[in-house]
Amino acid sequence: MYDKKSQDYREKQSEIQDRMRNLQKADEEYYVTAKYILDVANRAYDVFVSSEPDIKRQILKLILQNCEIDNGNLRYSLNYPFSAIFSYTKCHNWLLG
Repeated sequence: MYDKKSQDYREKQSEIQDRMRNLQKADEEYYVTAKYILDVANRAYDVFVSSEPDIKRQILKLILQNCEIDNGNLRYSLNYPFSAIFSYTKCHNWLLG
């Protein structure tokens, strides 16, 4: 009986350790991905300016939707997640409480 319970405990312990490793790996990948996205966003202007017209069109298509020119004014909507990022720039109180 003891050997069986001990084996069950070791299996559960091993399973929990595997889950913890997977969570830690996912957490590290999340931060690497977030860092990469922020780095690209910081260089977005330089990348856009130095790109060929076809690449510029693709970038604009990714970011914008419903582009219209109305009496010389450009009207557009932002695609998600850019719309969310833009709305966060209007928020002055990011850390509530």
